[in-house]
Amino acid sequence: MISEVSWIRMETRKYLLRFVLISAVMILRAQPSPRQDAAQNAQISTAEIEGVVVDSVSGKPIPDVLVGGSIPDELRIQGIVSGAYTDANGHFLIGNLRPGQNGLYFVPPGYLEQTLSYFLTAGERLQVFVKLVAPGIITGKVVMPNGLGAPKVGVGAYFHAVSPLGASLLKSAKQTTTDDRGEFRLAGLRPGKYLISMAPAHLTACDDGSSVKDSRSAAMFYPGVSSISLADTVEVRNGEEVRLKPSTAGQSTFGALRIHLINRSDAKVVQVGLRYISPDLSNSLGFATALQSVRVEAGSDAQRTCWLGSIGLYQVAVRWNSSDGSLSELFIPFEFLGPEVLTEIVLEPSKGRLRIHGEIEERDGSKMPVKDLKVGLCRADASDCLSPFSIAQNPLPGDRSTLGANPATDSTGGVTLFPIAEGRYELAILNAPPGTYVAGVTQGGRNVLADGVDVSDRSASLEILLRRGEAKINGRVLDGSGQPIADANVVLLPAPPLDKSRFQALHRSIHSNSDGTFSFDGVIPGNYEVYSWKDHSINNFPTEAEIKELRHRSKAVQVDPESRQSFDLTPLDL
Repeated sequence: MISEVSWIRMETRKYLLRFVLISAVMILRAQPSPRQDAAQNAQISTAEIEGVVVDSVSGKPIPDVLVGGSIPDELRIQGIVSGAYTDANGHFLIGNLRPGQNGLYFVPPGYLEQTLSYFLTAGERLQVFVKLVAPGIITGKVVMPNGLGAPKVGVGAYFHAVSPLGASLLKSAKQTTTDDRGEFRLAGLRPGKYLISMAPAHLTACDDGSSVKDSRSAAMFYPGVSSISLADTVEVRNGEEVRLKPSTAGQSTFGALRIHLINRSDAKVVQVGLRYISPDLSNSLGFATALQSVRVEAGSDAQRTCWLGSIGLYQVAVRWNSSDGSLSELFIPFEFLGPEVLTEIVLEPSKGRLRIHGEIEERDGSKMPVKDLKVGLCRADASDCLSPFSIAQNPLPGDRSTLGANPATDSTGGVTLFPIAEGRYELAILNAPPGTYVAGVTQGGRNVLADGVDVSDRSASLEILLRRGEAKINGRVLDGSGQPIADANVVLLPAPPLDKSRFQALHRSIHSNSDGTFSFDGVIPGNYEVYSWKDHSINNFPTEAEIKELRHRSKAVQVDPESRQSFDLTPLDL
């Protein structure tokens, strides 16, 4: 389950947003109208938005919806704000809005909050029609085998999603805990299909194996099964409440993963982590542990036991630093079917060495070395490229704008990574200079983007070729009648064989502007698939079945160096 601290932070942000908007509108009511403000500040460019807010199902107008947007900094420092409430007909008009891309916030009573993005030009009054969704509710009860309510059981609602890389994962929608009668209530859910998990706290924990955990509640999914594949989906409709039948929390002996660490390196502290990867539930269902330090003297061994509360596919991550500062990592997947799994892990010094060389090819065909080039290499056997322990040379996890402490190429265009753990890697990140694109990355004549990088004590050099220029793809997302669609999801994915590559620059995802336009800049030449879908699914993610259908009906695009392509897309409504 998500931590209490994370939940409090999310709720605090929501209430702060509501407080700011309400305060702004209260101030606004004591000020001149938007049109008067604009007249008094004629020297400052502003725009207006006028619209109607209705129920997405009935079409009835929704009154008392708080609407707010962003204003120019020059007006903000004067204490001028922009916001309004919808009237009895759902109508609103707000002015003093900042031209350009602007987010409009809707805080409605009894409906889900929503943010829409619009592109405004100075002096414009944009007309919009907004549909809001009423939240659904899932209620139920968890009981013990004796029929009494099971208190303090964590209950969560999750939905299937697919990342732009095509990986299947579950996304958390809501979390709660059963009361002393075993009752739970998951409110504020967007319409859609959910899996319901029920799990006591601390299901997965790692220690030295001395503790005894022989009779605790096991994790399960509604209607009381231990496997996600057997779980029922629960459909929530607009504004409706779904009552589930009682689920019995069975008692089971905890399973155990017993890890035997054999230290043949000079490291004294080893970090061990565990995650549940089928599907990716990290930081969601409580089936992941942070990296924990284990003290192991050089030439000795140690034991580590991880107590597991659910069958499935896991991955052990082991990380250690030698006395020379070199980082080594191992990733060991295993399937847990209970009741116990034994694994032996040998820690040996890293001997890998990788020479990286980068060049920029100018428009006249001449080449020159590129300085300050950094790369991020992802272990091919890591389940998540951006996990805290899967990027070689410690780039900052999840930060695509920097490669952290990675060494950069010098004035000759070269740098050597040593020592580095031996094994197969994939190129994940590359900080190509502005106005250039990746023309090729090879190692020993192989295409690294398709075949990966081999690291050993005699690795072939990683050759990176950049070229001047920039390819662009732009267009519009239109409905069947030719009208622009705002906030539609537009995805650009490489065609096979690069569709499985983890190189982030190949996988792009954006939303259309208020006028339906979209633009991908700096596209690497190659073959791609482009598709769009309406903002209809939970948190803007399609299901795994939908993603296959989307790609089957996508638009094929061939991108050449410095090409400029423009076309219209019709979103796929599944």
